[in-house]
Amino acid sequence: MSLLKQTVKSTSLIAASNYVQIAFSIATLFLLLWLLPVDEYGLFVLALTVPITIDGIFLNLGFSPVIISELANFRALGEMGKVRRLFFDYAKLQFLGSILAVLFVLGASMLFAAEFGDGLVALLMISSVIIFTEMLKRLLITYFSSKSSFREQAFIVSGEAISKAFLLLIFVYYFGMGAEGAMISYPLATLLPSLLLAVPFFRELSELKKIQERAGNILKDIIMAHGKYALFSYQIRTIRGNFPIWAIGYLLGADKVALFSAALRFLQPITGLVASLETIATPTMSSLITKSREQAVIFYSKMSKMGFYISAVLAVAAFFIVPLVIDLFFYAKYSGSIPLFRILLISQIIGGLAAGQRGLLFAMREQKILFNVSVLWLALTVLLVPLYAVYFGLEGACIGFVLASGSLIVRAAMISDALGRKLDLRELFLPAKGDIDLMKRILHGVWRRLRRSSRL
Repeated sequence: MSLLKQTVKSTSLIAASNYVQIAFSIATLFLLLWLLPVDEYGLFVLALTVPITIDGIFLNLGFSPVIISELANFRALGEMGKVRRLFFDYAKLQFLGSILAVLFVLGASMLFAAEFGDGLVALLMISSVIIFTEMLKRLLITYFSSKSSFREQAFIVSGEAISKAFLLLIFVYYFGMGAEGAMISYPLATLLPSLLLAVPFFRELSELKKIQERAGNILKDIIMAHGKYALFSYQIRTIRGNFPIWAIGYLLGADKVALFSAALRFLQPITGLVASLETIATPTMSSLITKSREQAVIFYSKMSKMGFYISAVLAVAAFFIVPLVIDLFFYAKYSGSIPLFRILLISQIIGGLAAGQRGLLFAMREQKILFNVSVLWLALTVLLVPLYAVYFGLEGACIGFVLASGSLIVRAAMISDALGRKLDLRELFLPAKGDIDLMKRILHGVWRRLRRSSRL
């Protein structure tokens, strides 16, 4: 299968699952905003960030993309003994990390009690289950993505989103369990599609175990090869992603967290296709770079441009459409999210440029760049979000958020330097010969497959 056909097929699957996820995530958001009071929704969001952050520190470790990249590389080279050793060692690390993560979530619940009350403590106790369900989902996605089998990943992503919406109807609407019912729905929604894939997953693992295992500690070798940078850059990125919510909650209150979180959630239709491109980029560029470094660089350039163009077009449309939706359905409670949403749109346009960055850096084993930019981005977020929030309120916090996202431009410059090329802004923003034609062909193929899927 040609690279174009493979990209179209893979992007179609991931794009379809992402837009199913987006559609049901919007339904989930609507249910939460309708059924929960503003301050209760704010507490729910605060509670949800704690297991997500701790999961990133103890379980993800920044190595999910690295493991996917290395497993894909070993498969491309036919070294299945290394695939077996690496995946099983990674699974053991995940299991042990999940135990530590749950203990930290339970400990964090005690720390938050003094500031936000017992309501948040109860939510945190329930949320600790998310650690285990996310671990199982991560192992499934890592394994199937490494063999470019994106159908299973699409099933997990879509199934989780659909289950979440229906479980919220049951626990929050029908049983009236409020934020606690919403929190119960989240790990259950992750578990259901994962369990359905458990049978084929363990069947493949049993076949993998029959292969002669490669001697040596491959996981340790990879950690040493990729260095501390991959390990800490993701942890820093996880903290940076959740810091604005904590800062807003502490400085401005749980009700302001609800407004900020709602604005972020309405950005999902823009990030969906860009996320699809990044999902495809990691294993694809890892496979390409074993054959031709130049092909991987060209693929990175085209993915980055496509991400930028798509996010820019969608951002312009969303600037006008999303405020109408908020006015129509949530005006009394969430009209304050409209100016926040419009400010945050700028960060999504910048983020479109990053569609191919992380995949190329993992393939090149240039995690030091990820680490350095992560530190810069975190420092700017910690400095600018609280500072602007104190002086300009919630809108100021969003401005600080956008300014900090400019770190992605710095990362693009560092990538160019690592490739021995000067950063040319025209390369980032202007189409080169053949770019438009290639993007039209890919998007046409994606659209054709999405239409075909909609008839099933």
